[in-house]
Amino acid sequence: MTKVFRFLFLAVFLWSAMVVSQAQKQLPNILFIHTDDLGYHDLSHTGSAIYQTPHIDQLAQSSIRFEQAYSNYPRCTPSRYGMMTGTYPVNEDHGNLVAIPHNQNMIRQFDKAGYQLGYIGKWHLGDSTNTPVKFGFDYSFAAGQTGGTGSHFYPFNTRGNQTGEKSPMPDVEAYAKPGDYLADVLTNATMDYIRQCDREQPFMAILAFYAVHPFGS
Repeated sequence: MTKVFRFLFLAVFLWSAMVVSQAQKQLPNILFIHTDDLGYHDLSHTGSAIYQTPHIDQLAQSSIRFEQAYSNYPRCTPSRYGMMTGTYPVNEDHGNLVAIPHNQNMIRQFDKAGYQLGYIGKWHLGDSTNTPVKFGFDYSFAAGQTGGTGSHFYPFNTRGNQTGEKSPMPDVEAYAKPGDYLADVLTNATMDYIRQCDREQPFMAILAFYAVHPFGS
């Protein structure tokens, strides 16, 4: 009887492990690309007669487009706060991201589902206890308290005759080299992150460009 019980327990355990493994394989990889302060009419396919965006247009033509989704604030930081929390940016958490309960934190839900989580690019939602890693991401790159970049070309943290940005972007100058363009650096860093992810687990990465930002140089 004991041997039978052990056999049944082992069979149930192995079956459960197979179900979990199969479920993880079925989860899609997700890459969220976020541009900063991009206006609706700043793309060719949405009516811009000034900017040519053929690659984004091609992506839009082969994808599902959501045309009834609205930013909940016409400025970068509050709208990003709303996007990351699913709430209105009315300071209901006093800007303290880590105070949001885990069951209302979408990043924690991805983590619970077995996702590898990476955040690359503009964060501007706090530092110290409110970094991407504190919010639930496993990895972050160039994600600090920086609101804008002094230059979109290397070196990125200098502006004219000033000594540098008040809150310089982390990581980028050690990763990049003279002549590099910031958007390319962030794209390459994202691809590097994806390559090093465990292929047995799904990943969810956010690539948040510092462009398009009206106050950048």
